[in-house]
Amino acid sequence: MKTIMTFSGVLLVLAAIAAIFYGGYVAIEQVWQLFMALDATLRLVVLSSLVVVLLGALIIGGAIRSVAQGAERARLFDARLALYRGLLEHYENLLSAASASERAQQASALESLQVDIALLASRQIMDARQRLERAIESGADRDAMQSGFRRLVVEMRRDLGHRTLLAGTGGITRASGQRHEAGPQGCQQVGT
Repeated sequence: MKTIMTFSGVLLVLAAIAAIFYGGYVAIEQVWQLFMALDATLRLVVLSSLVVVLLGALIIGGAIRSVAQGAERARLFDARLALYRGLLEHYENLLSAASASERAQQASALESLQVDIALLASRQIMDARQRLERAIESGADRDAMQSGFRRLVVEMRRDLGHRTLLAGTGGITRASGQRHEAGPQGCQQVGT
């Protein structure tokens, strides 16, 4: 019984598709006959108008699609920017924390960002973050942790589309309590 119902359903769908195609064929034939009944000059005007309308629809459709993609990219950029700001703030607080309880509190706050990191961060960000985490967990010296933090910042900047990345220690560390300003000699051009 079930196969008969399935078979009749398939036949009904095929009949509906055939009816739609036949109706379309009849409609196109009627329009073609009306078009051919027009004067040659009027046919040329109608045909050129149709081409202009179709071309305009394609241009407008492309512009709408481009705007929609731009809005999606902007939304994704804003989400990444907020995530990266949160990560930097947590790592700065973690690196400048004096007591073990403060470090534990910052580490638990970082755990709350795991889902966002997995969804939004690039592979390079995750790798740089893992290197920094290993340096923090292993109790490495302050310079190794600062180096990992700087690498994370550089990768974040690259992921956000910056082409000029700061080299060395200039302009990107604040967790150590000192601020370096890098001039043009502290920058290098990176093609991303």
